[in-house]
Amino acid sequence: LIPAFAVGRTQELMLMLADLGLPIWVDGMGRKLIKLFIEHGRYLRSANALKAAARKVKLVYNHHMREKVLKEPGIVITTSGMLDGGPILSYLQKLRKDPRAEILLTGYQVEGTNGRRLVDTGMMEIDGQELRIDLPVTHYDFSAHAGHSELVEHAKRTQANTVLLFHGDDREPLAQSLREEDFE
Repeated sequence: LIPAFAVGRTQELMLMLADLGLPIWVDGMGRKLIKLFIEHGRYLRSANALKAAARKVKLVYNHHMREKVLKEPGIVITTSGMLDGGPILSYLQKLRKDPRAEILLTGYQVEGTNGRRLVDTGMMEIDGQELRIDLPVTHYDFSAHAGHSELVEHAKRTQANTVLLFHGDDREPLAQSLREEDFE
């Protein structure tokens, strides 16, 4: 099971895994965005590569198909990347004690999310119940975000007067660095 962010990460994983020769299932909002990415392929490094990967994956459209996926070995890429909603919860509820299953995390797990709780305690909340997830969890450090210094440099290049910070665990260090560069 690979819980993934719908925008970008799902498609990136498809590109990376498509040639493994294993069945790959894509579920959730990421599935819906594949078509959108391909329709706007002029903005991609390689729209043809994404089209080729899309032909190799199987798309999951409903609960009935999820039941089929559970019976077949393979890779499931599905939302949500921080395990707080989406089809991943359904898969985990059914596979949480399956010795053949494992979870591969590819995104940062923010404090307070089910993903962070899983990493820290092996527990998650699904449908209002605290459940132990008895699966191996491996984290791969993919990053879709610029770091602190890159963000400061980007702000300088924009020549803006005001910067609004809205994402991240602790924005104050970045805010302080921006103030030191005379940004509001």
